[in-house]
Amino acid sequence: MQQFLVEAVVLSAVGGFIGIIVGVILPFFITLFSHMPTVIPLWSVVLSLGISVSVGIVFGLYPAVRASRLDPIAALRQSDWKLQTGNWKVRSTNSGSQVGTQETSPEKRGS
Repeated sequence: MQQFLVEAVVLSAVGGFIGIIVGVILPFFITLFSHMPTVIPLWSVVLSLGISVSVGIVFGLYPAVRASRLDPIAALRQSDWKLQTGNWKVRSTNSGSQVGTQETSPEKRGS
């Protein structure tokens, strides 16, 4: 469970940092080209990062709890079974790699 939660928090924190960088660069260019002064208060930077990490925790917690309750071997077998028996078929590409494609039944195609 901890691995999934840490992954979600790290991804959202990285997204938050990217947002902060864009949020600092944009006002810099506004000031540069329009000669209009811009101010970035520290509290807005901290708040934006906090919201980003909070979103990562909230939306990472449910999948983490759900994944922690699964038996890894059974989950892999179920995933493999769905790939082979469902509408998904494995086909080879020209490069030799295999990809999953979804086949549409004749009823869905309108034939």
